Amino acid sequence: MSRLRFSFGSLLAATITLGACAASTEDLATKSATDDPEADGGTTIVDPDSGSPSPQADAGWDSTDGTGNPDAGAVCGNGKLEKGEECDDGNTQSNDGCSATCKVESALEGDICPGATIALTAQGTNLHATVNGSTASAYNQYGSACGGGSGRDMVYTFTPPSSGKALVTLTAGFPAIISSRGTCDDATSEASCSDISAATGGTTTLEVPVFANTPVYFLVDGYGGSSGPFTLDIDVTTAVCGNGVAEAPESCDDGNLVGGDGCSAGCQLEEGGVLNNCPGEPFELTGPPGAVRKISFAGDTLVQGGTPALASVGCFYWAGNDVVYAIKSDVAGSVKADVVTGYSKANLHAKSDCYSSDYQLGCTQIEAPGAMSLEFPVNAGQWFYLFVDGHKESSKIYGGPYQLNVAITPSSCGNHLLDGNEQCDDGNTVAGDGCTADCKLETFADVDKCPGHPVPLNLQNDGTYTAVVSGTTKGMANDVKECGIYSSSGGDTVYAITPTTDGYLEGTLVGPFNSVLGVLKACTGTPAGAVATDILDCSYKASASTTPFGLIGLGSVMKTVATPVVANTTYYLFVESAVSSGLASGGSYELNVKVTPPTCGNGRIEGTETCDDGGRDPNDGCDADCHLEPITSRSTCNDAEAITLAPLGGGNYGASLARGTLNLLANGNFATSTLDACYALGKNAFFSVTAPAAGVLRATAKSTTFDVILGIRKPTCSLTGTPAMCANASTKGSEETLALPVAAGETIYIVVDGKDANESGRFNLDVSLVPPGCGDGFFTPTVDEECDDGNTISGDGCSATCKLEKTITGVDKCPGYTLALTGTGNTPRKGTVTFETTNLNADYVGACGGNAKDGVVRVVPNVAGTLKAQARSMANVTVYARSVCNDPTTEFAKSTYSTCTGVVHDTVTFGVSAGTEYFLFVDGLDGATGVPTLEVTVTP
Repeated sequence: MSRLRFSFGSLLAATITLGACAASTEDLATKSATDDPEADGGTTIVDPDSGSPSPQADAGWDSTDGTGNPDAGAVCGNGKLEKGEECDDGNTQSNDGCSATCKVESALEGDICPGATIALTAQGTNLHATVNGSTASAYNQYGSACGGGSGRDMVYTFTPPSSGKALVTLTAGFPAIISSRGTCDDATSEASCSDISAATGGTTTLEVPVFANTPVYFLVDGYGGSSGPFTLDIDVTTAVCGNGVAEAPESCDDGNLVGGDGCSAGCQLEEGGVLNNCPGEPFELTGPPGAVRKISFAGDTLVQGGTPALASVGCFYWAGNDVVYAIKSDVAGSVKADVVTGYSKANLHAKSDCYSSDYQLGCTQIEAPGAMSLEFPVNAGQWFYLFVDGHKESSKIYGGPYQLNVAITPSSCGNHLLDGNEQCDDGNTVAGDGCTADCKLETFADVDKCPGHPVPLNLQNDGTYTAVVSGTTKGMANDVKECGIYSSSGGDTVYAITPTTDGYLEGTLVGPFNSVLGVLKACTGTPAGAVATDILDCSYKASASTTPFGLIGLGSVMKTVATPVVANTTYYLFVESAVSSGLASGGSYELNVKVTPPTCGNGRIEGTETCDDGGRDPNDGCDADCHLEPITSRSTCNDAEAITLAPLGGGNYGASLARGTLNLLANGNFATSTLDACYALGKNAFFSVTAPAAGVLRATAKSTTFDVILGIRKPTCSLTGTPAMCANASTKGSEETLALPVAAGETIYIVVDGKDANESGRFNLDVSLVPPGCGDGFFTPTVDEECDDGNTISGDGCSATCKLEKTITGVDKCPGYTLALTGTGNTPRKGTVTFETTNLNADYVGACGGNAKDGVVRVVPNVAGTLKAQARSMANVTVYARSVCNDPTTEFAKSTYSTCTGVVHDTVTFGVSAGTEYFLFVDGLDGATGVPTLEVTVTP
């Protein structure tokens, strides 16, 4: 199975994964673009020492020695990118992608940027190449938005002679990724990626636009360290004059080989216009009746464009070089303009007056190279102006190659496209729905006041009931401020909907003006505002949107409302124009209504249902008919449901159950402060478990409907107060897990709660008990353990057989022992280290205690996020963190302590930045020493 992802803007920057070379040349490009909001992968930076351009100068270098002293010199192998280094992977070993002298290494051609060059050969009218390669001998240098980062990777490049599209097919025998970039060593220039997720490999394809004489780069990577042989098949379209698609070196293509019509027989722009300023390059499109008028353009805004002040409204990427096309059609119709750019921060906007933004027809923009489009109506003989633009930030101008395709569909009432001579088009030629058979607005006298205009619903083949109605708020009175929350004096209209079935009502409004859409259960007929209890749903927006949607196209505003409904009950849909839009008189719109009959178990409350938790099982709070069950247990400590652990063999026990909190009470909490991660306001369920044998008990809870917070209380149960432990590490849909050692016959209480007061629903709870043993995460001397860090991996201070290792050097003094974190993509980075404090020195003290012998652990995460460090297996332990190892004033959260009452000593949590070092201190309270295991997790 393969998955395809197109990356745009900040989403790409947030999801790029870097490989084992922790600070490679790719890191430099990524960091410089991230740290400087005006920087880009192609920005030239001046070296402060030489005064000459340098890609290294001011690009994230740190010339300190970790103490904050500037110019102390680079230290290769400290995991920190410093001046003079190309990379730093935290060691001084060569042959791993980053050498012993911190220089980027290459194992073979194509291992690093700019990659191996692919020669394209003619194959019919296209260009083709087949590459047989392997990542097995390469180093791990790069990542992509689809994932990877831990696998070995190869890089390939080719430069097409003309613009077009490249179809790249990757075939591999391992889980692999193919991604494309515009700049090889700039992760933010990634345009798209696709992957093969199956462990046995497979095939996936990637289609990307390419531009004449502009290199494009393709990266082949693997998941989870996987690597192996692969095949790339590449097919590139080439320019063909007269095919209706402009591909450089063509500057236009109108589908013919005739000159004198603005586009020459050789597909070049003819003289007679101004491309880089108003009034633009003119084209008059004609054709036979009913035929779509088309023309296509190609160019480069940095070469052809000018820099006039041709601003767009609603889009802020417009201050770069732009080109202007003036187009007139011989027929009224609907314009669709599509543009593909090879540069980021691009803009497309349309006007009916070239010189004035007061006559803008629409605008849209994109962050990363890719496609965007506009749709708007046009009249016969009307000029309109299309601007392909970019952005300017400081001295950086965003621009480059583009392809613009324009199509004008002649007017045809009923095609659901608003044409220049139409007032409406609802996709049919039936009168009585607000839009006549010739696409003119109908007037209903009762639509301007309560109880509104009745709208009949029609049964569809899928069992739903639908209606579409067109109208206008122009000239309507301000009768109702329907949502009771919006200061508006615009005109409004009212529609009465009376479903014949229980179910779920959805209303969708589309119109080219700022509007409010509300659904109410009463029609008051007063501008003072509806009673809050009558408002079932409301959708409003403070400014117009440029999100594309059907009827009117880009520049339209879409609003949606939804509510459960009961048969033969009337509901009221209100449409109002918002005065803040600058269009107090409003405009034309289309309103779509759908009622879906109820289905118990679909996770949505419909009709007379009082609950719907996505299932129809009993005893989970919502019965098989989607009505709340009476409270019989699980609501308090006194009626906690007893869980019986069944024997599974080998001394293991387990139980799994599906329950819910919908019918329970929100009467308990794990914390008293909203700043506490386990502060829970939701409905809670209580369970009790009595261990049939000694061992490690593990509880795991998961819900797809609410954010689970899991807690354990022992030896007694209470509604409030600090629990023995709690977990809230993940969001809705993810597991929360707690584990603790228990004695035979010991009873503990498990509490499943929700983060917010309105959160409740169905959840799964799994409870297991396993005999004590090495790797369970709990130090048990009775099974001949010296330590237990929760794994059976050596090299982290606690061996595979749970014996203390003496290899943890540097832990006694600043800057401490450097802990390596594992993990890629959006997954958490994790690391574990175990050491004995008995023979260490007592050098440091935290703001909330820690006067015993202590250890220091240094962490340099490669992603930004939240770091959580927790110490286990030692009594009276405390953990605290600093940004400067020897400076106690840099301790995190110190300034927020009013007192140290309620501080969770064994855990510290704080936000971190990628590539920044942090220092964690594991100390003892009241002189305590022991063998702590420090678990560090960085969640992106």
